[in-house]
Amino acid sequence: MSHWHRPITSLVFAYTYCRISPYFTGKGGWQKRTLYRVVCNWKLNQHVVKVGPYRLPFPRHDGNLSEPFVNKSGSAPAPTELQSALQTGHVVQLLVILPFPPEDTLWQPGTDPDAVDSTRTSLAVGAGGRHVHPGRYRWRAFLTVVGNTGTRSVPAVRSQCLDTAHPLPEYDFVVVGAGSAGCAVAARLSENPAWRVLLLEAGGDPPPASDVPALTATLQRTEVDWSYLTEPDGRTCLSHVGGQCSWPCGKVLGSSSVINAMIYIRGSPQDYDSWAALGNNGWSYQDVLPFFRKLEDFDEEDLKRRPHTEVVHGRGGPIQAAKPAMLDPGHQVVEAAAKRLGYTIIEDFSAEPNLGFGQVHCTINNGSRWNAALGYLAPAKERNNIHVVKFGYVTKVLINTTTMTADGVQYLKNGKLMEIRATKEVILSAGTINTPYILMHSGIGPKEHLEDIGIMVVKDSKVGHNLQLHIPYTGLYYTRKPVQAKSTEEDVFEYLTNRTGPLSTTGMSSYLGFVQTDKMAHHIPGLPDILLYFLTAQKSLASVIANIFNYDREATEALKEMLDDEEALLVLPTLLAPRSRGRVRPMVPPAIEPGYFQDPRDLDNLLAGVEVAHQLGNTGPMHTAGYSVRDLPLGACAGQQPLTRDYWHCVAHHPLLTLHPVGTAKMGPASDSDTVVDSQLRVHGVRNLWVADASIMPLIVHSNTNVPSIMIGEKCAHMVTQHWRRQYNEAYV
Repeated sequence: MSHWHRPITSLVFAYTYCRISPYFTGKGGWQKRTLYRVVCNWKLNQHVVKVGPYRLPFPRHDGNLSEPFVNKSGSAPAPTELQSALQTGHVVQLLVILPFPPEDTLWQPGTDPDAVDSTRTSLAVGAGGRHVHPGRYRWRAFLTVVGNTGTRSVPAVRSQCLDTAHPLPEYDFVVVGAGSAGCAVAARLSENPAWRVLLLEAGGDPPPASDVPALTATLQRTEVDWSYLTEPDGRTCLSHVGGQCSWPCGKVLGSSSVINAMIYIRGSPQDYDSWAALGNNGWSYQDVLPFFRKLEDFDEEDLKRRPHTEVVHGRGGPIQAAKPAMLDPGHQVVEAAAKRLGYTIIEDFSAEPNLGFGQVHCTINNGSRWNAALGYLAPAKERNNIHVVKFGYVTKVLINTTTMTADGVQYLKNGKLMEIRATKEVILSAGTINTPYILMHSGIGPKEHLEDIGIMVVKDSKVGHNLQLHIPYTGLYYTRKPVQAKSTEEDVFEYLTNRTGPLSTTGMSSYLGFVQTDKMAHHIPGLPDILLYFLTAQKSLASVIANIFNYDREATEALKEMLDDEEALLVLPTLLAPRSRGRVRPMVPPAIEPGYFQDPRDLDNLLAGVEVAHQLGNTGPMHTAGYSVRDLPLGACAGQQPLTRDYWHCVAHHPLLTLHPVGTAKMGPASDSDTVVDSQLRVHGVRNLWVADASIMPLIVHSNTNVPSIMIGEKCAHMVTQHWRRQYNEAYV
């Protein structure tokens, strides 16, 4: 599968430092959709880059951005013209975007790209989430980097699956949402060649920059993010524009596995045992462990070092899991501080009790992000029994109210409403916000909500309730004077040549600390209630952080002021088991009421975590490394003494961040009036309708939720398969 190991080349520049725009438009033939330009400002010491058929160096250039050289005829410049331009310093960089045939063969100058099989649809290559050129061919950026280590060809992202232009009128299974769970459901069901499977996704292919682990922050609040905002409540999110916190949610093949921090962690065994204790047979840790192992392609070298962990890990599954390089010096400092406070250092959070500090495994392979679409859809795309509709926005499930049976979906694409029938099952995997939204617009939800907005009630249900999420405190930083490091340009060049270096990792976000305080809801030995994340923050990232968080001007300026002459680690003590509950209402867009701190004990619990972070920052190793603990200087909290519980209490209501929402289609027995689906994931009261995503979690897991969501998809596909084999004695080939 080496051809799926996809680093980013040109779009590293486009997303981080450059503008990308059409460069040459011819009057006819293939040339009119061939050339683009990227305008950059680099100092790479004359490293040579071959772009398309041309070899260009990055010139030393310290002034304003220069325009790429174009000869007066408007045609592609000849090598001699390029050399002349280089000598005069007018060329910064040229990028040629070339259409590639389906096979892994390089396009050669002089060949006609129109010979490409037109049945294979394209990947639109863009910058900042915006499409630059939608074509009918598959597109790839091609860049060859030449350095002292030789020449290496680096192809960019290519489409994980084909967009079905003319879907069939009916399928056996219709899966809504190509997220972490939905990709698993659709791909597994399509393993039976007798079953026809349709996967509907509101977004398109992952953008090329999503491959670069360190560029995660550039993906949120772009075209691949639903970019939801919470409803203002007057109590929380007070430092956000309009009093609304940002709510990231992937809108792309792979969904949030494309825009998340790539952390690979399952949660604690107690999480799943607690689900089973609520009446969900088949969901204990021992019940779900086989599905975790099934989805994994765990790092082989890691297993060789610790062979005793093979009983809990899998090999050969769709999802790559490995530890990225620990290149940020903050790793060692935080680990030394944790040891000083007596915390255990954890080698594998999936095989050991989750109390302690350590580097977590990530969904990274060979320096590139590994998302659910890559793991499940790419290997399945040659099957003729699975179709994928991209940019297909599902509006509702079609329900026969006489038989109370789901028999299809309605969706919107290119401004047209269409319907697709499902002869067996409809499976919703649209996520914690969009799954309840679709259910409610299908008439399944709280009667009073539906009647208020004129939706006919099909089934009165607590859809949209039980919203739970992890709540981080975002106002504490470890700061120090900047330490000399490699330049960003050198990091980029290292990544392009070897797929190594800081761009190949998640940085400090892969180092976590799980702790247990005396404020947790239910004291269970070995179960944490606070998770500490660490993020590197620099002045250049202040605007990025503010944009992701939807900070208002005061909070943005406070962050810039603090980072003006210092580098920092943003430490995020995160509440893992909130008592508060929120809800989603069926407005347009969905009305998200997170319910932050409705139960005041949640705030007490979170502040206990802030105290742990404060203690960690005041240890000897942190001081030796030059770090000091600082609060985000918010004017609204200026009346409180900094670095005290009163100050933190104030700040906690101002900047907030949303992590890992779950629970809005709660799983449980019908005897529990708050539940939406049963332990088989079938919607109560409606036949042939299933839900498979994080919305079914009755209680939030004490960890990141991406891997548990994939497990839910794997288990759902297994249960659907068993259901049809058992009830109808169908052959499973």
